[in-house]
Amino acid sequence: MKNRSLLLTIIFFLAAQCALMAQGRVSIASQDDSLTVLRLDSLDILTRLAGDADPSHPYYTFLWIFGDGSFINGTRDSVIGHVFEARNERLFSAATGADVTVYATGNYSGGSRPPRMAPSPDDFFRSPSVIRTTLKKELLQNNVDLTPTAIDTSVIDTTRTGLLRLQLSKNARPQDTLVAILSFRQPQGKPIQPIGGQLYLFFNSRIAEAKHIPTAVKGAIKSSPPPPPPPPFSHGKFSHQRDHIHFRNVQDLGPGTALPSGISAYTHFLVWNYDSLRNAGRDERHLFAEFGVDSLMWELFRNGRGDTLSFLAVMTAYDFSPDVIGLLPTASHPMIDTTGIATLLSQRFYVGNNEFAPLDNADLHGKVVAVSEVKTPVVSAHDPNELLLYACQCPDTSRRQVVGVVNYSNDGNAPTSLVKVSLQVPEQLDLNSIETISMQPAPISPVTPEIDPASRTIEWAYPAMLLPAASAGFGHPSTQGQITFTIELKPGVEISELDPVQACIVFDVNDPMCTLPVKAGDIVSTFEEEGIQQLLQCTACPKHQPEGTDNWWWCIKWGIILLVLLLLIWVLKKWLVARGS
Repeated sequence: MKNRSLLLTIIFFLAAQCALMAQGRVSIASQDDSLTVLRLDSLDILTRLAGDADPSHPYYTFLWIFGDGSFINGTRDSVIGHVFEARNERLFSAATGADVTVYATGNYSGGSRPPRMAPSPDDFFRSPSVIRTTLKKELLQNNVDLTPTAIDTSVIDTTRTGLLRLQLSKNARPQDTLVAILSFRQPQGKPIQPIGGQLYLFFNSRIAEAKHIPTAVKGAIKSSPPPPPPPPFSHGKFSHQRDHIHFRNVQDLGPGTALPSGISAYTHFLVWNYDSLRNAGRDERHLFAEFGVDSLMWELFRNGRGDTLSFLAVMTAYDFSPDVIGLLPTASHPMIDTTGIATLLSQRFYVGNNEFAPLDNADLHGKVVAVSEVKTPVVSAHDPNELLLYACQCPDTSRRQVVGVVNYSNDGNAPTSLVKVSLQVPEQLDLNSIETISMQPAPISPVTPEIDPASRTIEWAYPAMLLPAASAGFGHPSTQGQITFTIELKPGVEISELDPVQACIVFDVNDPMCTLPVKAGDIVSTFEEEGIQQLLQCTACPKHQPEGTDNWWWCIKWGIILLVLLLLIWVLKKWLVARGS
């Protein structure tokens, strides 16, 4: 009995330890002068697969929030070095220390998807892909850079936004976690004095439905499906979970839901007060808002395509002097000009509890000085690389083309200088019929794809500058590339006979990242894209009898003949009986 109790105790202890390790935590790996090396200290699959270069394995990218106002987005590093700087007065005046938070995004490649992780027992409603640890102040105080270094303002693209930049940690996937990152500062030049105002983040926008719902060939050959029903709700369903604020001169005013009549583009908003924002180059601040993505939003992802939602960040400035406000730029953006948001925020300011107060009541002057919008599609999984194939439902015998589109993204930490995209071509396609339609980023000179008959591969290699998502932001156009091509089926081959097609992308000298294989049943045959239609020049399918119709007519014909024979036999029998009597 004692042995059994001991065994149960050991099993319980090991299970508890495994449960703890499965959730993950952040620990200090080493400290050297002002550099602190952090790592995800866990035996969870999340850590084991981080940075795995095998193209057949899934991998993870991370948003690291260091607890001092700094962050890195889109890195694959589960071990990372950081210098905690003393310029953040709020962090080092606090009694606790730095709240380091890591958000993990599972990406897949080569046909594999990362496994789902179980929620943490102590925070069941929080995604298990969120790892948070407080590093005690005494652990950091000897490794703090006391040099008053100017803040790196490279996060905000001065040619595009100047004062404000919004980015998301990933696309919106139902039952996942999404983080909005707001970076803001003063404009370069004037005014010299610090300014104050408010930051707004509008979310749960009106749903923008996908332009078309692609249908696989295997389902479209028999009959075209009816148009999909509209979404069961009109706006997004993101739930605000928490904020990360690491600056003393930023105050959270909480979420709001009541917008004045006529403003219906968004149903919810968050507001923060800021003050003492010094001139450019000395003070750039970052806010982080965590959202849960409601499982009901699976309704917005249908037949391989997701509807789109918008997040909108707005920065206002207020001052008692109209001269100071006059030195600041006046922002203009369709999402504030046409929705009534610009009028609202130039005349009123938010005081909390769903209430706005007129600026005149406080003798304030103000305006909207910056706007930044980010749109995200609803996705079923995260994969930065994708291959799409298009073909006609009923290919003409003289035109048996297949259109391919390879989308790829630099989700690494450094810009690229060379991109190689290779296509594994099955036997049913004619290698020599390949034709390049377009390439983005556009090459300086024409690129001729190299064809290798032995391995049946086609490769495009060309200099391409793609910025990393870690600096440019997840989903930013400067991080993305695309190749569009056409290729023909061999004579006598049907679309349904096509073996899987796969593309692999190599950035510089790194290992290849491969797309999911596209099978015959995944080929898109109904579409509205004008460019695809022009390439394929699809015509209406000829009317034909449904499958199995000939068999039915055969059965009916012989059934009638049989009935006639039976009738003749019955009549003959009756006649013989009558004659015999």
